[in-house]
Amino acid sequence: MNYKEGFVPGSKEWNDVLDADLPKVKITKEMVERSQKASRRVRSSVRISTGKVWADDEYEEYRNKILDPSFLP
Repeated sequence: MNYKEGFVPGSKEWNDVLDADLPKVKITKEMVERSQKASRRVRSSVRISTGKVWADDEYEEYRNKILDPSFLP
């Protein structure tokens, strides 16, 4: 087997697959809630299972608030 070619002929090498950029996924409140419920059945991150994950909308709102010049005294 030629390891430079990958396990499937014509496929990428394993390190190219691991280093590939994943598509950006918008995190919603529903996704956060589903992750909390699923965490009881599967092993996952404590941060995710306790809901300490921000939805994209929440993060953008907080980020804009902090970056607003009027926020600072």
